[in-house]
Amino acid sequence: MIILCLACLWGQAQDKTPKGFKKGVVVLEDSTVLAGYIREHIRHHASLTFIGEEGKGRRELDGSEIRSAEFDGLRYMCIKGDFFRIVSEGEFCYLQKSSDAAGRPVYNGTEPLLINGTEGRPGDYFIYNSRMRSLKPVDRKSLEKLNLTGL
Repeated sequence: MIILCLACLWGQAQDKTPKGFKKGVVVLEDSTVLAGYIREHIRHHASLTFIGEEGKGRRELDGSEIRSAEFDGLRYMCIKGDFFRIVSEGEFCYLQKSSDAAGRPVYNGTEPLLINGTEGRPGDYFIYNSRMRSLKPVDRKSLEKLNLTGL
């Protein structure tokens, strides 16, 4: 009987991560921090599926609702509905574009609005000035000019 009770308690103590999800944190545009489980659809839909830590409250979040996300050891920043993987962070962030949200509808109440997104394609690199909130594309020539080839 004791062994059966211990086996039941051990089974309940196991991590109950939903299948296909990873533990992570999302910061919404209003600075609300959500901790729970994340399934990413960044490349195809510029969105995440989020489930709270209790396993309740499944929500579909797109890039226009999110300020940043962290899961699976990767950190992402959202700018104009697009996800950018943070390669290096500071006053000037070195980012890699991970999604293309151009032309996706976002709803303001019941009124749909189309997102313009950001320039470039997924996989392109950018430098983001956090103070000025400006995003500049980077290519091999501009990296050599800025002497940032070691990033």
